[in-house]
Order: sequence, then structure tokens, then C-alpha cells
Amino acid sequence: MRVVSEGLFFHPDGSAPADVLNRMLDGTMNPRLDSPFLPAFAETHEARERIVAQISRTEGRLAMLRGMLARMDERLAAQEVATAHYAETGEIDPILLPSCESVAKAEVAKQTQQVKDEAAFVLPDELVKAGWSQKSVHVTDNDIIVTIRKTRTDAPVTVEETAKAVVEKFKIALQPFQVDGANFRVLRDRIATRPQQPKGPPDG
Repeated sequence: MRVVSEGLFFHPDGSAPADVLNRMLDGTMNPRLDSPFLPAFAETHEARERIVAQISRTEGRLAMLRGMLARMDERLAAQEVATAHYAETGEIDPILLPSCESVAKAEVAKQTQQVKDEAAFVLPDELVKAGWSQKSVHVTDNDIIVTIRKTRTDAPVTVEETAKAVVEKFKIALQPFQVDGANFRVLRDRIATRPQQPKGPPDG
């Protein structure tokens, strides 16, 4: 087998989708070595793989929930039997005892609130003057965590806005492929008939 390191869609500096995209955006793309549509195909494949993985996780979660439901149905049936047994013998089966989880949660919440009140955290004056304010107090088993925040004064750039700007730059990088010049025209024809992601180098 002969490994081709140069030729259409094989670049010595790397032919990964990110490599191709970066070269197209910085203007160093070699139209004879780079596949211009590889980044778009790669994004679609990655998105599809994420969806497949999400479906798999969802199906696993659904199977677990159905198992939990079946166990609760079995517990209800056992409690019915235990109730009848209690009526006959006076014996209390442990399955008839409530967990009292809701009462326990209320007690824990009460204790947590008491800890927050006793903490009585006050922001230092220098932080207040700098524009900081207290957001929340969170109590864990080991710590009291105080979150503070400050309003941004800059103009934040969103991912969506940045992506739109990059796409426009990418469109400009694709323009040579729309020109009817000899090199680019031949390349367009070859792109149209060649897979975007060759599975392996040709034999030779």
C-alpha cells in the first residue's frame, strides 16, 4: 500500500477538519490539497454522533425508570399483603413503615437556613464600592459558600454573533471555487465526484 502525502485533499500540515477550516480562514488554504467542504461535513457527523449518544442515554434512562416503576408496583402489592396480615395478627411488617423522608428534608432545610442566618456575611466596603454584590449563600455538609457578582461593563460577544462573522469569512474563502478559472474549475468538477472524507489512501 502506498501512502499519499500530497495530492487532492491531502495536506502535509494536517487534513483534519479543524486544520482545513483554520487554513481557509487565515488565507493559507491550498485548493489542490484541502477539501473545502470537509469542515461542514465534519460538523454534521459530530452533531449526528451526539444525537445518537443522547438517544442511547435516554433509552437507558427510560429502561431504568421502567424498572423503578415495576419495583414500586411490587412494593404496593407487598404492602397490601402486609396490611391484611396486620389486620389478622397485629404484626407490623417493616414495609408498612414510612421513610419520613419529607419530614427529614424539612428538618435539614431548617438547619441550613439557620446556618445561613448565623453566617450573616457582609461584603467588604471596597468590594461594594467596586460594584460587587452578594448573589447567594449556599451551605454544604462542610462549607458555607457565598457567591458574589459584578455587572459587566464591556460589550460581550456571543457565540452566535462570532459564528456568523466566521461563516461570512468562510464564504469569502470559498469564492475561488466559484471562479471559472482553469485550476479552480477543474477542482470543482473533481470535488463533485469525489467523497469528502476518503476512507484510506489509494493502493499503489
